[in-house]
Amino acid sequence: MKSESVGVFQRGLMAVGMVCALGAGQALAIPLTPGSTVLTPGTTSALRPELAGVVIEDVLTPFAGTDALGNVVFTGTLQARVVRETAAGTLDFYYRIFNDASSLDPISRLSSTDFSGFLTDVDYRLDGLGSVGSVSADRSSNGRVVGVNFGLVDDLGPGEESYFLFIQTDATSYGVGSTALLNGGRAAVSTFAPTVPEPATLLLLGSGLLGLGLVGRKFVKS
Repeated sequence: MKSESVGVFQRGLMAVGMVCALGAGQALAIPLTPGSTVLTPGTTSALRPELAGVVIEDVLTPFAGTDALGNVVFTGTLQARVVRETAAGTLDFYYRIFNDASSLDPISRLSSTDFSGFLTDVDYRLDGLGSVGSVSADRSSNGRVVGVNFGLVDDLGPGEESYFLFIQTDATSYGVGSTALLNGGRAAVSTFAPTVPEPATLLLLGSGLLGLGLVGRKFVKS
């Protein structure tokens, strides 16, 4: 009886171990619905093979954040990348932040528009360049703004670079949007529009032909 009980117990432990191993090796999508907040644990291309795709735009934009008195408290560069997924043909939007070593303040948040009407899945890539990942993401109640937050203690400090933060969507076209970088402690904000993707823009403009014309003009300008 005793040996049989031990055997059952050991088999139970093995089963629990197998479930834990499967859970640890499988990364699930992190859907971000309007009005919700989710944790962002980080992922890799091996765990999320559906993210594989072709980079169709990759732009570097300098920024400068100022406090309430107009003093510059952080500067740096935002890398905005658009990837078309190979399997689904949909668009994913990647952001990587470089906070200059000469900055006075860290950066605590990135927010981007306009994701109204689209499905979004938010996380960051551990298998890419950078060293600082986000801890959470949120979306406004109307679905328009998606925000990605760094830790309250471990923000993106001067001289640090973030991993690629990504917003996976079901959009198939995009235009020009806006992105803001903020520091909550000193209300430092930097907002800029050129070259930052906004997936809803072209769909709201009308017909597919008009949309194709605008996309072609955008790439000629680039």
